[in-house]
Amino acid sequence: LTLSYAVNQTVTGSEGRDTVIFGGVTVTNQTFGLATNMPSQLASSANDGILGLGAVNLRGLKVNGVMQSIKEQKQLSKNIIGFHLARKKNNSNDISFMTLGGHWTIPLNDLKVDGSSLRLPFPEPAILDTGTLLVYGTPLAVNLIHSRIPGAATISSGEQVYNIALSIFG
Repeated sequence: LTLSYAVNQTVTGSEGRDTVIFGGVTVTNQTFGLATNMPSQLASSANDGILGLGAVNLRGLKVNGVMQSIKEQKQLSKNIIGFHLARKKNNSNDISFMTLGGHWTIPLNDLKVDGSSLRLPFPEPAILDTGTLLVYGTPLAVNLIHSRIPGAATISSGEQVYNIALSIFG
């Protein structure tokens, strides 16, 4: 088993299978990775692992992700999942819905850097990667964010990957 996370972050190991239970939802015979070698950044994390909740297998692996297994094993009366993303009090934006078969995508309406709005010309799609700490955006949005953050640096050529330290609502 070899998986790549973020930029040049490779994890190797083997595959395992077991029953996985989430708040009363039981998934049998779920395949998952058992990491034996990983970058120090992941090894030193307080987390025990990474659970991607993508709607489909986007990594090209020949196994079902947890969400696909839940659907195929008919473990929910409706195939609906929600993620709670905290936001500021008194903010009123629409809830975004998607159907199984793509990325967890939300409209990126605005961002503030040091209290200053980026003033995006129109909502830009952003992909939330629940299996990593990454948020993917369009070149317009990402380049605008990158240009306004002191000390932000490009860490990959060709793919426009940036290293940006940030805090959310803090």
